[in-house]
Amino acid sequence: MPIRSRTVFLAAGLLALLSGCAATPVPERLSLKEIDSILAEANDAHARNNCARAIPQYRRVLDKVRNDAQTLFRYGNCLAMLGDRRGAEAAWSQVVQVDPKRRDAWYNLTLAQLHTAAATLVEMRMALNQDNAEAQELDAIIDKMYAALQSAEVQPKEAAAAVAAGEPEQADASDIGTDPSVTDSRDIPALAPKWSSRR
Repeated sequence: MPIRSRTVFLAAGLLALLSGCAATPVPERLSLKEIDSILAEANDAHARNNCARAIPQYRRVLDKVRNDAQTLFRYGNCLAMLGDRRGAEAAWSQVVQVDPKRRDAWYNLTLAQLHTAAATLVEMRMALNQDNAEAQELDAIIDKMYAALQSAEVQPKEAAAAVAAGEPEQADASDIGTDPSVTDSRDIPALAPKWSSRR
């Protein structure tokens, strides 16, 4: 290869390499003060149920502070409020990995997973599209699943009222997925589940 061709080839390669570097995003550098400010904006939007505004701010914070349980929890709540149940499940799952004692995150994660299971049963029923004994059994299971979900969504408020009145908290196997300490309803999504919104 002549020298001129090699020079042009090397120059073209170097130009391609440099243009690739220019297109590579540089990670955002934020000071702790800037992170606190962004988090305050996100929390303010979250408190006003403006999740469309809060989510990008929570993402910016979580890019820098990946395992902040409270930020992950609120991020999950906002995702749920905007209908992204899978994203919410992932956020709440990460919360319970970081802080396994977070009842509110366990509660929300359980409800989301139960709703996913119920939706899967409904999809299965529609796909089978049969009218026989097996289909009737499936219909009964679906009805029981939705009744259980409805019960789980009502019980936390009733239990919280009993605790506030000084009555002892009763816990048994039927309380799985409920969080009787939840009393704040500002963050409850409009979709079916009543997510825990403890701050």
